[in-house]
Amino acid sequence: MSRFNRFFQRGRAQVLFYDLFSGREIKEFHSQRAAKGVIRSFEHSITKYGWSKGAAGTGYEHIYFVLHRNDHFTLQRKPVLVYKQSDNGQILRFVPEDLDHIELALKYGRAVGNATEALRDVYNRGKWVEPLTILRDLADEIPNLDLAAIDYVEPWTFFNQVLDAIARKVRSINYARAVLLLSEFVSKHKTVEQTITMLETLNEYAGPEQVNLDAANEFFDLGLDEFTCFRIRTGVCSLMLSENEFERFLESEASRQHDKSSVHYCRHMLTLMRNNGTPPVRAVRNLTCNHVSLTDGQHRSCISKTMNMTLPTELISQRTYCNSCAGKRKESKDNRFYLL
Repeated sequence: MSRFNRFFQRGRAQVLFYDLFSGREIKEFHSQRAAKGVIRSFEHSITKYGWSKGAAGTGYEHIYFVLHRNDHFTLQRKPVLVYKQSDNGQILRFVPEDLDHIELALKYGRAVGNATEALRDVYNRGKWVEPLTILRDLADEIPNLDLAAIDYVEPWTFFNQVLDAIARKVRSINYARAVLLLSEFVSKHKTVEQTITMLETLNEYAGPEQVNLDAANEFFDLGLDEFTCFRIRTGVCSLMLSENEFERFLESEASRQHDKSSVHYCRHMLTLMRNNGTPPVRAVRNLTCNHVSLTDGQHRSCISKTMNMTLPTELISQRTYCNSCAGKRKESKDNRFYLL
């Protein structure tokens, strides 16, 4: 039974201070008034972490850990305030089941903290072992938990935090590959040593491929705007203007001659590309949507597509959506990216 057993036998505790790492109760409050008072006294300087249980129509119950500002749940070293609240703001009494769930969350929170701490120095080969072991232990244990605990604590969230922390220790360009590798690892298809070797390889090698893209047959994920693109600013592409139209714009926009959105910017760049060759752009092929995102060379890519030219590219591939597609999936109104 939980180390909080004495509180629940009396059935009184509503708010308590709790030391996350020693499991020691510091203080308890029994009345609504005292409980709300102590919670309010923390509101100016705290961060909350919590989870909920319940079902629509029956009301939800929420348990909160109240931490000192800028402290993180998984790395907390000071006593914290713990309380349970209903949807309508009433402070509720704890029951033994709550403590089982609290202790489960603390267990997994510590696992995340330990994995994160071990990953601070991954140049030491041995530092990979502990987080990988924690990841596999979570993958083995979580499916065997009681369904009520899984719905309440959502332990897969902690698993994903450990997986993400490990994957982000390789070069960012290889993040997606690291996630796939770790998925294979927890499925028992790879040993710890094999996984460490492959993670270190991903950390050393970004793997760009030198290719010539047929720009006319690609969809480019661009983030140009009225300050960097003449077409977006005026509604017509400068490359499509006749010489007379070009001269008229040149006269009326003399003050913009140094802007990327000026009428001559892309025309001048096209001349350089034809005379001197096109410097390679750096790009990512997003395999989930098959669109190409640019980390360098948006104007060169747009010019190459408009003029049906090949585009020298340093290309990497990753299993992600491009910025434009990701924004549409999230229904973001602030997404500035678009496909060309």
